[in-house]
Amino acid sequence: MEIKGTLENNIVKLVLNGRLDIENAMKAEQYFLKYAESGKDFELDFAGVEYIASAGIRALLTLYRAVESNEGSVSIKNANEQVKKVLEETNFAELFVIK
Repeated sequence: MEIKGTLENNIVKLVLNGRLDIENAMKAEQYFLKYAESGKDFELDFAGVEYIASAGIRALLTLYRAVESNEGSVSIKNANEQVKKVLEETNFAELFVIK
């Protein structure tokens, strides 16, 4: 899992590449929490995310809770159909803005 981040106009933009699975979820969660201190709103680019597992969903939930406490929002863009399906089936699509 590779994550690159930038901060633009108080929006944290993270580009994720790889699998958001049990092996990479902790790394992603650490990045999410690190950047949660930097901005209010998040935009996650999932164009390079091939797969998401329950551990990845948990990492996203951690980010959602941190951002929600700052009255921010999280959007996910460019997710493939499989990732979108997982987010919808777990009702996480209701927590995030899916673009």
